[in-house]
Amino acid sequence: MDIKSLFEYNWYCRRKFLEGWARLPWETLIEDRGASFGSIRNIFLHSVGAERFWLRRLGRRRMGKDKDYDRDFKNIESMRKYVDEVEAESKGIPGEAQS
Repeated sequence: MDIKSLFEYNWYCRRKFLEGWARLPWETLIEDRGASFGSIRNIFLHSVGAERFWLRRLGRRRMGKDKDYDRDFKNIESMRKYVDEVEAESKGIPGEAQS
């Protein structure tokens, strides 16, 4: 498997997670489960943020501000938008990539 295929599979899986989570009550996703980043939402967003961090670091681009999970992500749609931004950035599509 090449790196491009690995990224594509990762994006596919993220979208499937979001589809499934959209059918759950929001409270289930933000409930503190005592894990490393607390909730399902926060663990997921941490992994997306880590990808963005490394894409920017390796590309020697501006890092930008860290997201505040509680303030910036209040529903599945805001999470989906963030995932779309990071995916576009990893594909080199202009737009939100430098925010």
